[in-house]
Amino acid sequence: MEVSLLLMAITSASPARVCIRVCVTDVPGNPLDRTATLGQEFCSKVLNRPFQSMPELSGYDHDHIPPSFDSPKPVSVWFVYDFNVTCELTKQQLNDIPHYVYLASRQRTGELEFVSRDIWIDKARERAKMYTWGGRQEQEELREMRNRRCPEEGPVLEVTL
Repeated sequence: MEVSLLLMAITSASPARVCIRVCVTDVPGNPLDRTATLGQEFCSKVLNRPFQSMPELSGYDHDHIPPSFDSPKPVSVWFVYDFNVTCELTKQQLNDIPHYVYLASRQRTGELEFVSRDIWIDKARERAKMYTWGGRQEQEELREMRNRRCPEEGPVLEVTL
């Protein structure tokens, strides 16, 4: 049983959607930077790598900005992150990639801790469906990068008959 749980663990290189439930005032720093700060902390502590927010053909990470993320009040919010984005995904493909759920909280040391909460996966998947994999604007940037990289192929045109 323990071996199969280890095989399902999140990796630093595979595409995955991560939902993190946290009280916003537990995230240190400027309230307007909470989404990026939480992503950076998660990558550092769970994935053992930096948060890669700049879209690149080789892959990037995307943070979706939730409502109330910058609240001065101690409200709990779902933050959604897409890791290792390299291309667009259909709704079915997005549903097929691994989803992981964590509860984050600030401990006595003042540091954020992340605790896996598999019991919340179905609820988190449902909530996260509204977000485009990798972000709409970032996916457009990737399309432009691909077109610049392979100009001889040209952009894909839709033809309606």
